Amino acid sequence: MRNASQVVTAPATSSPMSRPISRTGPIGMRSTRPEYTLIPTGTSLIPPALALADWAIDHVPAIEASRTAYESRPGRG
Repeated sequence: MRNASQVVTAPATSSPMSRPISRTGPIGMRSTRPEYTLIPTGTSLIPPALALADWAIDHVPAIEASRTAYESRPGRG
């Protein structure tokens, strides 16, 4: 049986974010807070995410109408 000190895992490298840890807080306090930043791969997701958000905003009336039609079908509720 292995204990936790014997288990070594590789760092996750597929994340679109990096997370350096910085020390914050009053002197003598040992608190850590991660600071997140996007790496270039993550940054490349911004344009398609914004396009998806724009599409959703433009189609809110149709989405709500479809939801209402679905929820008012006989046998629902």
